[in-house]
Amino acid sequence: MQRSSWRRCLRRGGLIRLPCVNPSFPIRPASTELTPPAWWLKGQPRKVFGSRAEVELLSQLAVLLMPGEPIAMAFRDFPVKKCKEWGSSRLCPDFAAHGVLKATSAALFIEYDGHYRHMEPPGLATDIRKTSALLRFAPAGSVVVRIAHKERQWKDGSVQVLVDCWQAGHALSLRKTLQQVLDSLLLCCRHQLVPGLVSRLEACGHMPLDKRARSFAVDAGLVGKSDNNGLDVREFLRTEMRLSAEQVAKSIDRCPAVLGLSIQANLKPTVEWINGLGLSQLQVAKVIATRPQVLGLSIEANLKPTVAWIKGMGLSQPQVAKVIATRPQVLGLSIEANLKPTVAWIEGLGLSQPQVAKVIATRPQVLGLSIEANLNPKVEWIEGLGLRQPQIANMIAKFPHVLGYSIGTNMRLKHNLLQEFFNGEAAAQLLARVPRLWSYRHTRLEHRLHLLKSHGQLSKLAGAMTLGLDDFSRRFASSHLPKEATLSERCRAEAKFAELHGSAPLSFKDFMRWIADLFARLEAETAVSPPAPPA
Repeated sequence: MQRSSWRRCLRRGGLIRLPCVNPSFPIRPASTELTPPAWWLKGQPRKVFGSRAEVELLSQLAVLLMPGEPIAMAFRDFPVKKCKEWGSSRLCPDFAAHGVLKATSAALFIEYDGHYRHMEPPGLATDIRKTSALLRFAPAGSVVVRIAHKERQWKDGSVQVLVDCWQAGHALSLRKTLQQVLDSLLLCCRHQLVPGLVSRLEACGHMPLDKRARSFAVDAGLVGKSDNNGLDVREFLRTEMRLSAEQVAKSIDRCPAVLGLSIQANLKPTVEWINGLGLSQLQVAKVIATRPQVLGLSIEANLKPTVAWIKGMGLSQPQVAKVIATRPQVLGLSIEANLKPTVAWIEGLGLSQPQVAKVIATRPQVLGLSIEANLNPKVEWIEGLGLRQPQIANMIAKFPHVLGYSIGTNMRLKHNLLQEFFNGEAAAQLLARVPRLWSYRHTRLEHRLHLLKSHGQLSKLAGAMTLGLDDFSRRFASSHLPKEATLSERCRAEAKFAELHGSAPLSFKDFMRWIADLFARLEAETAVSPPAPPA
């Protein structure tokens, strides 16, 4: 009885499905081919490729698997007879190798299925048909390896290898993915590979990326437009995404690897997918301008799981779209390493599920904060003010922005200021009730505290801080206290500084200190003691 043709092996936290070796295959101890097999000679080298990332990985494999062949020879298109199962006269494996398997004249085909369409039903059906066509075309004992970022539930006779994503042009991430592929090949196909190749693959664990393969990937032409020098990517960002020339330049400065992405295989699908979340064209453009790294993320392995997780926290689709529009960096965070631990930490403070959802919806930046470096110290400091755990939980639920403020340059200074006007723990209790007070400028808070105290209306501080300058002046006008510095006053101060110092070089910090000293002198000159209360 024939053994089951499928077995499972753990890889990278996922599964590898691989066919068992068929004992009927003719086996040789090692490759002794002096000339390439007939099926190989039928092929012609390919001129263009699907994506830069695909060529980066497969060209490195070409050097390791067939060191005696030019890299370009591993990328071949083969003529085949049209049939019902494969309705094309060409068969174009992403990668083809000979002389690496023990079976006589056998082929090793490698397909890179990183594009999100490979996860959709039409793409899956096409991949199954292509695997069958490749195995029919090649001699018995041939193997088809499919590299993907997420497991697919199918049985098509191929070896499925799961790997992490890598960014085009990023050597460290590419080297990690390459090692995952090699480890999987040794795990799945060790007994099918020629002995010399097994030894070579085992010995290359710490080898750097091959320079010839990297040069080949850089020079490779891509499907559609030529992305070789990044001109078409720049044009796409300008015309399709409507970014200004300055925005395009800044995006490329932030993420130079974007120039190596394929417009057809990476940029357009990712933009369409983000737009499908409910973001407007303008919002999508802003996402790309502020976080171009998003364009290099895999839709299936990164973007979809992250958005699904955020939505699973209780956010509506419009709220999810707003999170992505305001904080696209969230898309690059790891669910296991960042998102889940941060949410668990917030829940540990005592917030309910709806409150956690509100925190994420109103302040998604919190998800990117370090628990050890930011969140824990912040809560410990607030506890030190004398507030209880329920008060802290309520404060964060009301105003999650607090978690992102600096203790040294913001929170401590404003708490000390409030202590000058409120006795005992009253300052901390006020901040617990109105945590938004931490969001106002120190000068604005200080000015209004003085004025309200002069009117005996400190109890109205929370409402008074929400008023605009004109409304506040009308309600609490006083000629006995200096007014808040207006924009025109700041401009006059800057002009005075230029008059006194000319073009002498001065640091920004020194300039701001000079401005503060100037306003202090102006306040001292105009300050008048308040009149005595009427008898």
